[in-house]
Order: sequence, then structure tokens, then C-alpha cells
Amino acid sequence: GPDERETVIVFKISVAVHIAAYVFNDSVESVELGGIVGNTKNSDVLDCINESSITGGSHTGGISGYVDAPGFEVVDCENYGVITSNTTNAGGIVGFMKGSSSTYIAIEGCYNYNDVASPDSAGGLAGAMYYVNISTGGSTNQAEISGDMHVGGIVGYAAYLNMESSDGYSIYNASKVSGSEYHVGGLVGVAEQEMRI
Repeated sequence: GPDERETVIVFKISVAVHIAAYVFNDSVESVELGGIVGNTKNSDVLDCINESSITGGSHTGGISGYVDAPGFEVVDCENYGVITSNTTNAGGIVGFMKGSSSTYIAIEGCYNYNDVASPDSAGGLAGAMYYVNISTGGSTNQAEISGDMHVGGIVGYAAYLNMESSDGYSIYNASKVSGSEYHVGGLVGVAEQEMRI
């Protein structure tokens, strides 16, 4: 009826502390490892700093291993730890992140300051991104990104990604990117489906 209301509760992760430990799980089965949170669903991630070195399986990130949060944001986060995946999707900020075809997720003002490596899909901000907008606030990679395939200074593998600056801030990679096989780029290793730079 007219008096009914829909209540939406938004969970925000806003950490003002530095994480300075060593997170290690080299099992191939280990998934979704992050310096702050392993798996983030329908939540904002704000003002987080990771100083941990993190080694794991698929979806390994300095801040979050896996982010599935259409319409939410990852904002003002920094990574200072070495990030390594022994399988796929390693990123200085997020291992794997996705929005949806109707509602993108935003990442802005995020910085990676240490090396990232993965055999498949390694990036300074994220190993892989789908339906993501990083067009505001500026974001930067300042460390070496390496792998076998799908390696990029900002993201290793991307589809439906908007990197076109809309506020004058730059999105850039300021370090070496190397791959032993294929799909290696200064900004993006693989760009598919409506990519805007």
C-alpha cells in the first residue's frame, strides 16, 4: 500500500588503520584474498590502506580479492604490499571486480605502489574488470606488473571499461609492464566490448 517502504541498508567499509601483516596461502584452491577484505558484495570500500604482502590463488588484491558491487564505489585506497596470484587475477587494489550491464561500479583515487604478478591477468589496479568506470578522481600504478598473459599497468583483462577522464585527473601507469606470452599493454592487457580510453 501507500504506507509501505522499502529499506535499503548500505554497508560501507571505511578503514582508517594500516594493515601491516603478511597474508600467505599458496594453495591453488585459495581464492578471494585481500589485504582488507576477501570478498566484497554490494558495498562501498573507502579510504583503505594495505601494507601486507599477499600471495594466493585466483582473485588476489591489495584491498579486496573480489568485488561484485554494481552502483557502489572503491575510493581513495592505497596498496604498498607485493601482490601475487599463482593462478589468475591479481591486482594492486582488487583482484577481480565487476558491476553490471545496467549499473557500473566506480573506482577512483586509488594507487598501487608495489609489484603485482600473476600467470594470467595482472594489473596495477585490478587483474580483471567488467562494467567498471574509472573516469574520475585519478588512479595510478607506480610499480612493476608482470605475468605470462593479459598483463596491464592498470588492468590485465577488461570488458565494458570506461577510462576516459571526465574531471581532468589522469589515470596512468608509471612503471614497467612485462609478459612472457601475449596481451601485454602499458595500460590494459586485453580490452574488449565497449572500452573507452
